[in-house]
Amino acid sequence: MTWWAWILLGIAFFGLEVFLATDFYLVFLGIAALIVGLLNLFGISMAGWIEWLLFSVIAVVSLVIYRQRFKRILGTPDREVVRGVVGERASVSDAIAVGGRGKVELRGSVWQAENTGAQDLSAGDHCEVVEAEGVLLKVRKAE
Repeated sequence: MTWWAWILLGIAFFGLEVFLATDFYLVFLGIAALIVGLLNLFGISMAGWIEWLLFSVIAVVSLVIYRQRFKRILGTPDREVVRGVVGERASVSDAIAVGGRGKVELRGSVWQAENTGAQDLSAGDHCEVVEAEGVLLKVRKAE
């Protein structure tokens, strides 16, 4: 692959990380793609299979070594904190249809949420957190 394709792939991974609740996995794929792209840009040419192998190794090694540190620096909640929100009441920021996703406010922070209940949620409604999956909260209308 050409250097610019690797750079675009890296940027795409960063963009997806921003819009999806992937819990900082795609960041490391983006970093690996950028590194391979920069190596190609600076004249270190490799066979295609070596580029993909290098991309994979960099992504896995950096993910294993740095992910927890990265999350701690950015202050993202760990799994124990997220599990502790089950049963709490949140305020719906955006309308969320049944089975849809939107945002809720809980503990002064905005969270991604999925409506797993039987009723649509309107902005301003109160909902109950029934499950936490990574940083995605599964909610239903509070009774």
